[in-house]
Amino acid sequence: MMIYGCQVPGSLAETWRCGDHSETDAPVCGSVGDIRRHGMPKKIVYAWALDAPEKELPEGVGLRVGGDTDIQYLVLQLHYKQKSTDNQLDHSGVILKVTDKIGVCKHCTTSLLICLISVCRQPKQLGFYILGNWGFIPAGQPDFHMESGCRWSKNSTIYPFAYRTHSHNLGRVTSAYRIRDGRWTEIGRMSPQQPQMFYQVSHSGMSIQEGDIIAARCTMNSVSRTENTIIGPSNHDEMCNFYFMYHTEEGTNLEDTYCFKDAQSFHWSDYFDDTGYDVISTSCCSIPEDVSNLWGVHLVDEDMEPVDQHFMF
Repeated sequence: MMIYGCQVPGSLAETWRCGDHSETDAPVCGSVGDIRRHGMPKKIVYAWALDAPEKELPEGVGLRVGGDTDIQYLVLQLHYKQKSTDNQLDHSGVILKVTDKIGVCKHCTTSLLICLISVCRQPKQLGFYILGNWGFIPAGQPDFHMESGCRWSKNSTIYPFAYRTHSHNLGRVTSAYRIRDGRWTEIGRMSPQQPQMFYQVSHSGMSIQEGDIIAARCTMNSVSRTENTIIGPSNHDEMCNFYFMYHTEEGTNLEDTYCFKDAQSFHWSDYFDDTGYDVISTSCCSIPEDVSNLWGVHLVDEDMEPVDQHFMF
């Protein structure tokens, strides 16, 4: 299940096909004044899969909707492994906590001791950062790496607090890191075959500031495939996604930030060399040894085997 924020929905119907798999499918989000095929960009609000538990945001953190934001509608998108029969009922859904009564703020002037009482927004704003790849996974590979990396160029500091990984059937480990002054700090590392919940980041209280590099890797096992597996939405396709929630005191409305790279042409070593960071050759800055395994990671379901899944993001 995915919840997206839209300026207008992709259809005025109560339910509609929104998978973008054919010309008959309407988009998740429509265009203002014109509900058409491709629609407007959709914003992530929430994602759930594989029996994941609920997620509580930290105190004082909220996602802005309505008002002067681009989220005027919420659209719930459901992905099913199998078609339901005529007599099957589905009660899938997500409960969101929404409020316009955030709290009372007191603004006082030190000279006259005059205080103004007003209703305030949450002091910290929720944002999403998403890393991933396009391209394909070669057949018969026990350990194929799909890597991405981008520099955080904004002058605001963000604080990651939760992360989620997503692949379909071939994903074994997905991990992401903050690289500052050549030093790698893990944001999160998990098997996408585990419940696809938002896990707490590996280092509570960590920050990302201007100039830091954010990098992710998906480790895929394609030994069961005899043909290349493309990145795509279907059950037999694959995906490589790592995305994390962060909070910030940034005052302006946030936009989702994406870092997607070509799986065939982008490699960590080339990228870091090009930036001038000598992160590969020095002992302090080498790629962590556990980037493609689950050493030290607490698994919610240690017996979970890879299962056929459908596209979630």
